[in-house]
Amino acid sequence: MRNLNTFSIRINTLKISTEQCRLELSNSDWDFETVDWCDYALLIQGDKSEFFDSKFVQDGWCYIQSLSSLLPGILLEPQIDDIVLDLCAAPGGKTMHVAALMNNTGQIIANDVSRPRLYKTERLLKEYGVTNVTTNLGKGEFIWKEYENHFDRVLLDAPCSMGQVYANKNLRRLAMRQKYLLKSAFTALKSGGRLVYSTCTVTEQENQQVVAWLQKQCLEAKIITPNLPESLKIFLTTEGYLEINHNPLFDPFFVAVIEK
Repeated sequence: MRNLNTFSIRINTLKISTEQCRLELSNSDWDFETVDWCDYALLIQGDKSEFFDSKFVQDGWCYIQSLSSLLPGILLEPQIDDIVLDLCAAPGGKTMHVAALMNNTGQIIANDVSRPRLYKTERLLKEYGVTNVTTNLGKGEFIWKEYENHFDRVLLDAPCSMGQVYANKNLRRLAMRQKYLLKSAFTALKSGGRLVYSTCTVTEQENQQVVAWLQKQCLEAKIITPNLPESLKIFLTTEGYLEINHNPLFDPFFVAVIEK
């Protein structure tokens, strides 16, 4: 008897079609629901650890990923043959998502400051059939010095408090790092390019205030209200951000879409 719970997965279209994966899941007696705003995402009912050990994960067909963390890649809107930067990439879930959206074309640089986490990223890239990604070890705050005005798309899923309670001084230090990362990301972006800034927290000091700081530093930074399916519009703020909190299907999350 399976321990029933619900978790979300992304079908890895680099290795299997959405239709074939759904058929294989049905044939293996996995119960699932579709997601109306993402045809390659599914809600699986069952034992997550059992699914992780199944052929669906072990063969690289499916990646266990929260619905919230699918949003940055979708809103980045990467195009075929784009040059893309994932500034804080490890452990690589969002990088692999972007690679699948680009069908392994173009070039993605997956940067991270942690060598062990980059090793994990490289292993996942291989397991999931990703071939258009080059990893880079370095501090994201300084990557603009090598890649100024270089990328068509930049993704910054920033290190954050993850909803934990921080002392004010620690939160200020974290927010300052986020600001420098965001400015570096924006400086590396081409004119006309798109930047997505996201965190897995709803702390204003790490989200709205960070983006507002960038706009003061870089006057050409423009907030874009994304075109969303009806079911996601409930998360839109008046400023054009996505802010998700207290929703049973989604983890807390913040996303800003910025263009240069």
